[in-house]
Amino acid sequence: MAEDKSKQTTDGEGQRKLPPVADRLVTYAVDLERWPLFVDQHGEEHTFLDGQALPISRANQALTKLLYDYETKAPSNDGLIGARRVLEMLAANSGEVRELHTRAAFFEGCVYYELRPGRTVKISEGGWDFDPDPSVYFRAIKNLKPLPDPVRGGRLEDLLGWTNLKTDRDRRLYLTYVTLVGMAHLQRYILQTTGVMGSGKTTASRLIKRLMDPTANEAVSPDKRDFLQKAAHCFVLMLDNQTTLPDWFQTTLSRLVTGESDSKRRLYTDDEDHVWSLQRAILLNGINPPGENSDLQDRSLPIELNRIQAEERLGEDDFWMQFELKQPELLGGVFDALALALKYRHRVTLDRKPRLASWGDYAVAVYASRAEAGDRSLWTEQDEIGGPELFKRDWGVVEETQQQGTLDGSIVAQAVIAFMRDRDRVELPAAKLYREIEDDVGEDLGLASDRGWPRSPRTLWREIKEVTALLQSRGIYASRGTSKRLGQPIVLSSDSCGEDDGPGGPDPGPGAPNGDSKTTQNGGGDKSSFGGDNLQSGGDNLGGKIDYPPQERPIGTPEASFGGDGGDNYGLLSPSVPRTGFKNLGDGGQPESSPKISPPSPQTA
Repeated sequence: MAEDKSKQTTDGEGQRKLPPVADRLVTYAVDLERWPLFVDQHGEEHTFLDGQALPISRANQALTKLLYDYETKAPSNDGLIGARRVLEMLAANSGEVRELHTRAAFFEGCVYYELRPGRTVKISEGGWDFDPDPSVYFRAIKNLKPLPDPVRGGRLEDLLGWTNLKTDRDRRLYLTYVTLVGMAHLQRYILQTTGVMGSGKTTASRLIKRLMDPTANEAVSPDKRDFLQKAAHCFVLMLDNQTTLPDWFQTTLSRLVTGESDSKRRLYTDDEDHVWSLQRAILLNGINPPGENSDLQDRSLPIELNRIQAEERLGEDDFWMQFELKQPELLGGVFDALALALKYRHRVTLDRKPRLASWGDYAVAVYASRAEAGDRSLWTEQDEIGGPELFKRDWGVVEETQQQGTLDGSIVAQAVIAFMRDRDRVELPAAKLYREIEDDVGEDLGLASDRGWPRSPRTLWREIKEVTALLQSRGIYASRGTSKRLGQPIVLSSDSCGEDDGPGGPDPGPGAPNGDSKTTQNGGGDKSSFGGDNLQSGGDNLGGKIDYPPQERPIGTPEASFGGDGGDNYGLLSPSVPRTGFKNLGDGGQPESSPKISPPSPQTA
């Protein structure tokens, strides 16, 4: 009991009179328990309890426990409300601001990964270890499930034994994505997993989700009202077995990659906002790519899986039981690979970067480090190409797949490419160009009945502008002319030196630093297409089309098409590479290990 507080006042007869519940709670919290009070980066009042930052607006349970511990009494509702209001005032006036994170944070060149409240791993160039007093603060989110303590001795390539990826390129990109999931400050690509029914698409996504960010609700669904709240309550966002995505949702996913911010009115207030500002790793799977939006395709990392054969399937219970036994070792292998990527980050460079340039810098570091510390048969080709050159080769196929996905979903791009097949240059007002395209290729492409074709010439340029980067990859350059005699014409040309669009030069299309793209001509006459948003520091940079050998084929469409996906068959396949010793970058002690659980099937992916 807090005797000092209870003796502060007396009634008229000299009897001790207890202060109100709200006052006693504030005294217990601030004076006796020393709750730290502060605001987060959005101005919301918090305290720090049990290793996590708790919003004071959600502190009812903590305050109830506090009063019960001191007085074995339950507080009244009015007492809780009054105490919260005082604590919020004290936090707002404290002058202390702390940046809060969900699951992972990047600070001073190190990654901090929260396994559970009060248990954090610090990953640096020298390896990883547990940090009892991390330099960052994490939010208290009930939806997050705890992760086991990682152990040393695992290898990143061990993950391949649990998936059925189609090619070595898919395997390398999948492992690279897993390694960089914890880089919360990076704009990370959407991992778009496709394959025929029964190829393990859901399983491949769940492996990453359960390994890196297990949550109470594993997958989420598109929801205009509450989707951002769902995204805020996890670190890795998973969308399972999607066939089509509404346009607004494709735009929202694109914004979540580069950084999304929104707000809504707080409950029981008139003019106070609850702010969401977040950037997420996203897992998306389906038989076919579920989104056709050009921005979404440009932010997607497509990989493909093979169908799991009947003799290779394993029951779901056995599969996940063995995964849980292996998880500490797998998690340690991912952290080892991330530590090496941090170490190699400034040793290797890319002359041509992907659209998400910072992610590309770390991805090539993964390629280079795994070629030395991982399995050389996977991370180098038969011609001994590895590191940056192998990444550029792999990424050239990715870009081709991205462009093909955009082309398949854009009837406007298809029409323009078909229209320009036998033409070098066209400069016409929008209305006349619209009619000429319809007269020339309308019947072949069925433009009259296609809902994606503009119903009016007034929107033709807007539709062309959305696929400018795709047209450039096919050698067609679109801009607006300078003539105003019959309205500003649309210029389509197979020559990158089109008409200027006034002082700003040729009208840029999607993908350049302000959401647009532009074409440049090098001194040698080679044309390069550049693009990328620069929405925040460390964001997208200029990227160009990468040449790749003719034998490398883009990831194609699934081998078969079915009416629906009735769920995945869980297949356990042995790793495609043998287990060998892994160079430990940790504290130099004897590596710890979890029980060695090998996938039971002798088949390889």
